[in-house]
Amino acid sequence: LANINRHILVESASEIYRILKPKGQLLVSGILLPDAEILRQEYAHFHILPTRSVQIDDWLGIYFQKQ
Repeated sequence: LANINRHILVESASEIYRILKPKGQLLVSGILLPDAEILRQEYAHFHILPTRSVQIDDWLGIYFQKQ
């Protein structure tokens, strides 16, 4: 686990796609609400789609799965 900001997660999308196995799952947490849609859109370009999210106050954890 690590604190990684949205910019790093977006920049790393292609690398995450490369290392995730088919149907592999990724959990990102500590995501600010305004950043969540940006991550969802960027990861969708790589067929890594959200499957579930958990919100506490202004923070989200988002589960993604490679399609």
